[in-house]
Order: sequence, then structure tokens, then C-alpha cells
Amino acid sequence: MTAGYSIRAVVSQHLEEVIHLRGVRSTQVKSAHVELGRLARTDERIIANLDGVLIAGAEGLAACSSSLNPPNRGAVFAATFCAINAGNQGQLQSLFDLCEIGSEATAGCISAIGWVSATSVKNTIDTWLHSVSPMNQIAGLSACHFHKIDPRTAMPSCLQSDRPQVVFRAMRVAAGIGLTEFLPQIVEHAASDTPDQAEANVWSAVFAVILGNRATALSAIKSCAIAPAATSRHCFHLAILAMPIEPTYAWLREWASVAKEPWVRRRLIRGCGLSGDVRYIPWLIEQMNDLTVSRLAGESFSFITGAHLALLDLERKPPENAPSGPNDDPADENVAMDEDEGLPWPDVARVHAWWTANAARFPAGHRYLVGAPASEAQCLKVLRSGGQRQRAVAAVTRCLLRPGTPLFQVAAPAWRQQRWLTELGA
Repeated sequence: MTAGYSIRAVVSQHLEEVIHLRGVRSTQVKSAHVELGRLARTDERIIANLDGVLIAGAEGLAACSSSLNPPNRGAVFAATFCAINAGNQGQLQSLFDLCEIGSEATAGCISAIGWVSATSVKNTIDTWLHSVSPMNQIAGLSACHFHKIDPRTAMPSCLQSDRPQVVFRAMRVAAGIGLTEFLPQIVEHAASDTPDQAEANVWSAVFAVILGNRATALSAIKSCAIAPAATSRHCFHLAILAMPIEPTYAWLREWASVAKEPWVRRRLIRGCGLSGDVRYIPWLIEQMNDLTVSRLAGESFSFITGAHLALLDLERKPPENAPSGPNDDPADENVAMDEDEGLPWPDVARVHAWWTANAARFPAGHRYLVGAPASEAQCLKVLRSGGQRQRAVAAVTRCLLRPGTPLFQVAAPAWRQQRWLTELGA
């Protein structure tokens, strides 16, 4: 075996591991049972294997290029990370050009920009932002978002771009960084009635709500929330988090009275948890008797009360032939994915007994988030120790409590999240 062949074999192994772990991580960042510590262990393994590719120098970059057929998300992630760290601008631009082809490549490329250090992209961000290439502009905007670099000088032109994907990214970055001065332009996009931009207009309303609009934008996402599509589900979740507790209660009761489809039931169960309203607790406990929604109801119960079913011995063994919890989006092609995977099976009798013993600690009229009234301090506590789905809600809640607060990035590299939490005093 020659030395060259040995190096290529080792690099190939590192690269395959990065691609595999990147796929694992994509699931973990959306999982209810994955906490920051577990995400950190995955991230450490990803970085260790990326270092193995980088150490190989030109051999490593060549292996990255060879892995791009087809250009899946993991392969593009690895190639972009290595090209940036190696300072290979030619290879990086080739990757940007490749990303014009489809979303899988684009997602991998953007993710990698969030994994490199701020110093490795700081000197090229301005060039990217003022490029004529949409992908370069998206890369520049994303770099500003991930590394907390001020993009204000480029925002006006990006928000007025004739490329919808650039406008979308600019609005997303404005919401993510908390640039409330651009709220009027975002609201204007949300109010557009251009038919072929309907979904983009909905996302404009989402970003406007995060930045503090509780009028036209909130009305817009409420009107889009009652449909099975994934975008509507996102609107439903955000509307519940953004509305005061009493209007939320009335809205959910009204919707429950007129919509009976299975996906509606699942969404209502989720919505009850997000509302933080203890008035739903008896109904949620009742839903735990139905195996098709039992785990989801248990998760919503925990969203309100903070009761960890496994740690408090409030769970049961999985029933025989237990049904998989379906995704509530019938248009989603990923029908094999079980969104309840990893959630504990609640023991209804023990959960009921726990609630009877602890209900007095939860006076009605408050919005609870994982066991305590929603507040800045509680959001930070959940961001430090909660599961990923709880952490995502805590991140949005912080912004809604105080518009202009940067949206905490719960999908960022774990070591960076840990540093941010330390800086925030969490």
C-alpha cells in the first residue's frame, strides 16, 4: 500500500463520517429529547473529522470535490468548511456557483459558513454582500447573521433585490439579529398580494411578528395558520406564542370546535403546550389515553409544567405494536419520519396524580414555559438545559417578550451556543 493511497483512504473515512454525522445532527437539532450537551458531543465528532480532512491539505480539498457527485447537504457542508479554512477562494466560488442548482447544496453551504470562525470570513463578507451573484449575497447575509456582524449598509439593497431568495434571506437576517429599523420594509413585503409570492409574503409576516408587529403581520399569520402545510404549522405556532393568553384560549377553542381532521388534533395538542395555559392540562391528560397522540400530549404537558416524565417516573413502557406518530403535514414526502420519536410514553394515572399534587403551584392566568412563567430568565434557563424543541420556543419567546432581541440560534455549533449563554449569564 502506497503512502498516497493510505492518506486518501484516511481522508475518505473522515469525510464519510462528517457527511453521516451532519445528517444525524440535522435530526438532533429538531428533536425534543436532545439537549445542548448531547448536541455538543456530536459537534465535537464533526469537528474532529473535519480537522482530519483539513490536515491532509490539497488531498483533503480534492476529496471534498470528489464527494460532490451528487452535491448532497453533508458533502457541500464539508467542502465549504474546508475551502474557507484553507483560504481557497476559487474552490469556494465554485461551491457558491454549484449552490445555484438546488436547496440541498445551498443549505449545506450556508450551514458551513456558520461553523467557521468569524475571522475566516470577516474580510470577504463585504465582497459577498455587494456581488451580483444571489448566492454570494446570501452567503454574506448568512455570515453576518451567524457571526453577529452588522449588515446594515447592505440591507436596503438586499431588501429591494429582484431576487426573491435574497430578499427572504435579508428579512430572515433582520429578524435574527433584531434589526427593528427594517420592520416597515418587511411589513410592506408581508402586505403584498402578488400571487406568485404568496409563501414569501407569509414568511415576511413571520419575520415582522418576531420583530414586534402585533397588528397586520399577526393577523396575516393567523389567517394562514389553519392549513396542513408546514408553513401554516409554523404560523400557527408563532401566533400562539405572540398572542396574549386570553385571545389564544378563545382562538384555540374556536378552531377546535370547527376542525376535526387528525392533523388538526395533533396541532391543537401542540398548541396547548405552546400556549403555556394550565387550563388545558386536564384535556392533555385525557389525550394521553390515545396511543396515537399520547407522547405528543405528554410533551405538551411538560412544555407547560416542566415535569420531566422520565426523570419523575411518570412514564410507562412502550405499548406493544405502538403506532408511529405521523407528521401533521400530509404534503410532506418524508412520511417515514416519526416526530414523536424519543418522547416518553406517559403513564396516565401517575401523571394525573402528579398534577393533582402540584397544580396549586401553577395559578391560572400566566403563560408557563417549562415549569415557570415565561420571562427572560426562564427563557435563558430553558436555553441552557432544555430539549431542542423547548429551546427553539424559548428562543422565539425571548424575542417576543422584547422585540429587537437577537434570536438565539439553537442550531448553531454547540460550543458557540455555550459561549453565548455564558455571555448572557445563563
